[in-house]
Amino acid sequence: MTNRDKSTFFCGTINRIDGNKAYVTIQPVAACLGCAAQSLCASATKRENIIEAELKPGAQLQVNDNVTLKAAPSVGIFSASIAFFIPLAIVVGAIALTVALLGWDEVAGASAGLSAGALWYAGLYICRRALARKLIFEVEET
Repeated sequence: MTNRDKSTFFCGTINRIDGNKAYVTIQPVAACLGCAAQSLCASATKRENIIEAELKPGAQLQVNDNVTLKAAPSVGIFSASIAFFIPLAIVVGAIALTVALLGWDEVAGASAGLSAGALWYAGLYICRRALARKLIFEVEET
């Protein structure tokens, strides 16, 4: 859900508090609960998610409090870019490079593309702590 300043909001419940971090459980949205294709869907909003978020200084929140998570618009754009757009460009580029420029057959080109995509995601996994510093959610009381 979004508002006028383009920030994204999610409603959830605090699962655990550790210092200035809160771990918030987000339930599936109402639209997913009534969907006929729910059993076939692989959407992340269909299952329960736990998100690490920053608490505001002086916040008086407890475990099991209902809260709202706020994320800047840049968080969504950055997330989509590193998870979908850049890997797509890498896979397509690797296939084009190997098939068109190096003269490999299509099977070898497809294998190279999939390998390049797998390397990208392995690199994301290795850099997950650095990425977590850029993907910041803030907790707000409801």
